[in-house]
Amino acid sequence: MVGVDDLDRLARGLATRRSSAARSRRQYPSCSGVDGVDLGIDEAKAVVARMRDMPIHDFFADRGVLRADGRMVHDMYLVEVKKPEESRYPWDYYKILKTIPGEEAFRPMSEGGCPLPAKP
Repeated sequence: MVGVDDLDRLARGLATRRSSAARSRRQYPSCSGVDGVDLGIDEAKAVVARMRDMPIHDFFADRGVLRADGRMVHDMYLVEVKKPEESRYPWDYYKILKTIPGEEAFRPMSEGGCPLPAKP
């Protein structure tokens, strides 16, 4: 079984930053192309539209998407706390038992009742 912080480089980096003196540094990956400066625009609707077009891949969520109703949908994990002897390094607390695809983990937009997607 895979540990939570073994998923990828970004997750391991987060664990390292949390346990080191680097806490004061920026912890989020670059979001180049999302802010208005990078897009050359200052209209919020255009920026949000661009965010919905971009897949989300960071330490928190891999293969995430921002839906029209504003919910960020991503895979979820069923985890188990490791026994102390199973931990190999600091912050190595969990083992993943199952990955639940975002489409199954979150309620479908059609069942949500949010009026936001219907607005022009």
